[in-house]
Amino acid sequence: MEYTSMWYAFVTETGLPAASDCKKGKRSGRLFVNTREWTAKIVVRYFLIQVVSFIVFVLVLFLIHHWVVYPFWVDAVLVIAWVVKDVALFPLTWKAYDWEHTIPNTGLVGFIGDTRERLDPEGYIMVRGELWKARSMRDGDVIEKGTSVIVRDVAGLTLLVERHV
Repeated sequence: MEYTSMWYAFVTETGLPAASDCKKGKRSGRLFVNTREWTAKIVVRYFLIQVVSFIVFVLVLFLIHHWVVYPFWVDAVLVIAWVVKDVALFPLTWKAYDWEHTIPNTGLVGFIGDTRERLDPEGYIMVRGELWKARSMRDGDVIEKGTSVIVRDVAGLTLLVERHV
């Protein structure tokens, strides 16, 4: 059985999957397709991390049971509820345990901004009301202050831009 999330990867215009698997992007009309799935490695990682909190929980119950007198079945019900909680939360939180895949930071690609200082080769631009560090995509290309630029790519927290015509 395959489980998929709502994470989308960019797909080129050629060789697109069935229309039912696609979703149209809001700004640029790009098409996206779902490609991320649970793996056994993610499930094992999630449950190994949960084991630590489970052990702490059981130790706390043991200490409470040592000082307070109450029926043993209460401990059993609480332990079962803890395990059910971990199983129930996995489908909602598994993406945080998928460390090999990162979401591409392409949210600003295609946006137009204005340079706030000279890009030689780096400087700052204003995009959507936010100040971003930017670098010209072409080596040696100096972009003067006040020039309109378009975001073509993202490298970490630096936008790669070129002049907008």
